[in-house]
Amino acid sequence: MVLLIGALSLPPSALKAQFVVKDHPVGANEIRIGMVNDQSGALGGGQIGIKEGCLAYFKRVNEAGGIYGRKLVLFDYDDRYEPLETVSLTARLINDDKVFSLIGYRGTPTCDAVASMIREADITLFGPFTGSRSLREPSMSMVYCLRPSLSYEISVVVDHLVHDLGTKRVAFFGQADSLGENGESGLESALAGYDLKIAAVGKYVRNSVDLESALDQIVPASPDAIVMAATPQSAINFLVEARRRGLRHTVFLMLSSIPIEQFPGVPEGDLENLFLSKLVPSPQDSSIPFARAFRRDMRNFSREKLTYLSFEAYLDAAAFVAGLKAAGPDLSQASLRQALDHLDVDLGGFSIRFTPRDHTGSHAIFLNRVRNGRLEPVATLAPPHDRD
Repeated sequence: MVLLIGALSLPPSALKAQFVVKDHPVGANEIRIGMVNDQSGALGGGQIGIKEGCLAYFKRVNEAGGIYGRKLVLFDYDDRYEPLETVSLTARLINDDKVFSLIGYRGTPTCDAVASMIREADITLFGPFTGSRSLREPSMSMVYCLRPSLSYEISVVVDHLVHDLGTKRVAFFGQADSLGENGESGLESALAGYDLKIAAVGKYVRNSVDLESALDQIVPASPDAIVMAATPQSAINFLVEARRRGLRHTVFLMLSSIPIEQFPGVPEGDLENLFLSKLVPSPQDSSIPFARAFRRDMRNFSREKLTYLSFEAYLDAAAFVAGLKAAGPDLSQASLRQALDHLDVDLGGFSIRFTPRDHTGSHAIFLNRVRNGRLEPVATLAPPHDRD
């Protein structure tokens, strides 16, 4: 008999996080996993793909008997990309739903908002979709990130911009919050390695449509390239308007914080010289066994589009399950972290490795360029110091 996953999607509440419990039990027949991310909202992105990619892999595991006989049950909530909601809903997961672990959180401002809560609860957070510095501090030993930090990603793409494309004047466009702060400081540091400074900085308020100030700051500087850390619609709106105002030949580079890969309605000419960095290979790459498994499982489970984001979530779930299995039947926070601290696994074309001192599982950066309205792989980028 096939046992399906219980996925609970409940509306946000007004629960205030006064404290969080430190007891994260494991049931005799189930392991409760908690998720909070933006599944709706006009500007947050509506990233239902994270949930669907994760659930597709959990379904595979549950149909094969679960983790030592325990089924994986996902409790997920929608924070609409609002940090206060993230705090409230995380408290609900920990205090009321009694989840054992957390997975699939998304966004720098939202993840930063719950960093202290996760530390206080001493609960494992696996695979957050963020390059946030706050989750990579030594005190956050309970957090395991598959993706590298935003500053690392920027250092690698800036090396490509300067070394390979010959750009000198690089501007930054981002949100006026911790995402933008992380991005700006990362870009400043990366450019300093080439004795360059940021040509211009333009920011906008999170969940706002007002981009005038950012455009007024960046367009007059006539940059060779613009590095972007934003939400999808804001990034697209900025790109189109900046082209209209004269930046026809400027290179635009959208960081992985912008989960977009198709551009319906955007004039073809505006997509010239548009690059996107991704942190996983293309889910359509049939040469990767794990990508083939992902497409098969998603077809069997979900009607959602096969995106980089859902593929990354599927990878997250697979690596997390590998950690749960390695922890053994006597599962606890301690046994899980001991297992994850030494996890070294090839998922079929994508390798993940943690150590006690390095909780970043992958350092791969996949650069893509837009051609004919779709992403075309350009290169897998290496850190500057790895160049021949």
